[in-house]
Amino acid sequence: MRLKFAVLILFGIISLLLAEGLLRYLGRLPGNLYEKTFWFQKVDTLYSLSGYSSDADGIFKMDTSLIAFFDTIKYENPDDYQKLLEADSIIGTYAALVKDFEHLRSGKINCSLYTRLQEIQSKPTLNDFDSAFIKYIYQPINSDGFFSIPFKPYNTSKPKVLLIGDSFTWGHSTSNKALSFANELLAAGCVVYNTGISGTDPAQYEAVAKKYIPILKPDIVIVNFFMGNDISYWDRDVNPYQPVFFPTNAGNLMAFQEGNYFNNPQDAYNNVVKNLHVPTDNWLRILASKTSITSLLWHVWFKLGMTTMPHHKEIPKNSKPSCNEEIAAIQEVCTQYNARFELIVIPDYKYHTTEVESQPYLFEDLAYTYSQVPKSAYNLEDGHFNDAGHKLFYEQLNKLILHHTFSNSDTLN
Repeated sequence: MRLKFAVLILFGIISLLLAEGLLRYLGRLPGNLYEKTFWFQKVDTLYSLSGYSSDADGIFKMDTSLIAFFDTIKYENPDDYQKLLEADSIIGTYAALVKDFEHLRSGKINCSLYTRLQEIQSKPTLNDFDSAFIKYIYQPINSDGFFSIPFKPYNTSKPKVLLIGDSFTWGHSTSNKALSFANELLAAGCVVYNTGISGTDPAQYEAVAKKYIPILKPDIVIVNFFMGNDISYWDRDVNPYQPVFFPTNAGNLMAFQEGNYFNNPQDAYNNVVKNLHVPTDNWLRILASKTSITSLLWHVWFKLGMTTMPHHKEIPKNSKPSCNEEIAAIQEVCTQYNARFELIVIPDYKYHTTEVESQPYLFEDLAYTYSQVPKSAYNLEDGHFNDAGHKLFYEQLNKLILHHTFSNSDTLN
């Protein structure tokens, strides 16, 4: 009997050790409430990174002062410029974009945008759209702070397309940003106004639409809705100079988290730490934070409502997704300015949110189209399209733009 009891104890210990090891392997580290986050890390000293700004309309975008900064440092301090290219920061992201377009101009990357560039450069005279294209190739961030051709109306019969979205629309996870679906559309001859900014949300999309549709008067407005962080049940007010997130050495910290506004990076950081980790305000919670198994059990206990976070201000969720009203507002502006409205749904394959029907009340009374990009054309490490995915999404959008509105000759060269 004693031997059997000892064997059972040994088996239980081994099972617990195996379970602990498996949880850690899967990213469930001791004290963490969620799997290991690729976007956040705890730091001893928090500091801000430059690169983004919010304007008087509350629209979040690239800091245009970077353009002059990089032009200066590239030619006057080439060693510092090379360091920036290698930096893991917002500035590093911009530097990488600049480098991508240097490769494009030199022909190191053979793509549709390069072919289009050669065609335009061979013309004896250039119209204003051709000139804007050339300017974009040499300065990919425009004066409005977007990865796009300059924002102005162009005297051309080509389809004018306003793209609205986040990191997908920006071109995240392409091996070279010239390969993004927005740039594929531009290379095909469309006038593409790209307002995609990584990390933004439908509240920003609405602000962008209200500001730029009256100015640019696009033929079609395409909202690329990601079935991940674009789904929200809290209303975010877009206020002048208030950022969507704070770029820091700990990651991009959202200024608006579950209904709470944070006016500085430190408060936003503290809230993330509090919500990502088991609190350690008493001895029982301290013990729970020591292993992956007990941390997971505490998380389940918390989710069941049996315990709470200390001093956590809960903001009640809306009964329906707040993005419904924001997208409906975009559709209304499109109707007002005679622009065709298209809502494209991009499934979240990383976290398995792929069906609109799985989200109660999402897109009530709103027509939408699913992205046709398969899971195999995603980079599942970060959840975005890979090069093949961007190409497939471009092909879908190009057909959508042509449908019932333009002949093929209007779009292509």
